[in-house]
Amino acid sequence: MNHSEDFMRDCFIVFDRVGDSKIDADQVGDLSRSMGLNPRNCDIVSVTRNFAGKRLSFEDFLPVYQALEKMESEKQFDAASFQDGFKVFDSEGNGSMSVAELKDILTRLGEKLSEEEANAVLGAVVDSDGKVSIDKLVKYATAPV
Repeated sequence: MNHSEDFMRDCFIVFDRVGDSKIDADQVGDLSRSMGLNPRNCDIVSVTRNFAGKRLSFEDFLPVYQALEKMESEKQFDAASFQDGFKVFDSEGNGSMSVAELKDILTRLGEKLSEEEANAVLGAVVDSDGKVSIDKLVKYATAPV
């Protein structure tokens, strides 16, 4: 993301809960996502390790954001491999999986989503027949943010 420093500073200040022009280290993920990145939780932990339990100034946050931005640009999504992974759940061989299976995956495996987040994904990928189209899921999951 090529945001101006003024834009980034404005976003940063919105996340300042105390009024000291700093944010908690555990807000880095939410702030970065609000600015268009989609970092994995493990990446956030990695780049904020030195700030655990501390508050970051904008000057502290900027290189952290840039590191997350770099990690994001290096991500490679191979839609075909992603689709192959979901074929395991296509028990009927028709290119779909059940809503219950996807919700279970989203809320219990890997980087777990909240019920609300899982329901948002489901709302975007469930077909009129109540099944999840694997093609639609892969397009949704690999679409640029």
